Amino acid sequence: MVYAHQQQTSWGVEKVQALQVHPFNKGSGIKIAILYTGIDYSHPDLDNNYRGEYDFINNDNDPMNDNGQGTSVAGIIAAEDNNIGVLGVAPEASIYAVKVLKSSGSGYTSDVIRGIEWVIANDMDIISMSLGGTGGNNAYKAAMDNAYNSGLILIASAGNYGSNDHSFWNTGIWPEYSGNSSCIKWVDSCFWCNCRYFSI
Repeated sequence: MVYAHQQQTSWGVEKVQALQVHPFNKGSGIKIAILYTGIDYSHPDLDNNYRGEYDFINNDNDPMNDNGQGTSVAGIIAAEDNNIGVLGVAPEASIYAVKVLKSSGSGYTSDVIRGIEWVIANDMDIISMSLGGTGGNNAYKAAMDNAYNSGLILIASAGNYGSNDHSFWNTGIWPEYSGNSSCIKWVDSCFWCNCRYFSI
């Protein structure tokens, strides 16, 4: 016998206790830019929350995800409360795809910088950057500073290579962002990995 799947609540939504906030606010009115590999904006769990985009890889307004990860990240953030698929942390938030990585999942710092500049210019509230690298430069740091100073909440991954020694992968490139009030972090560490910071 085959049954239709019902909407699932992921462990991440439960872990950050989003369900306790949902009776009061599900993210309505919040604009979240996702700097990554694009989003499948036709996905039935995302299509009503999808609001806009730019593709810095192909320099057009079609940031269709050709990697898979960007859609997954978007679902974690804002999958709709619609009785199918999964439930996102903020199921009524507006999501914007800012494609800065190629289908391979790699890209250039210059495209990430342009993506950050787009986010600032388009008056987003939150920027999610599930990406990493081996180092930064002054232009990249200046873009991050500009984003923070413009009032954006910055959420970034610390990489999947964490250790408990507070190395580069744990604290990030720029120490001032490690203790920044804009960062979301666990009290100690994720229970499933050694990263210090929670990335959505």
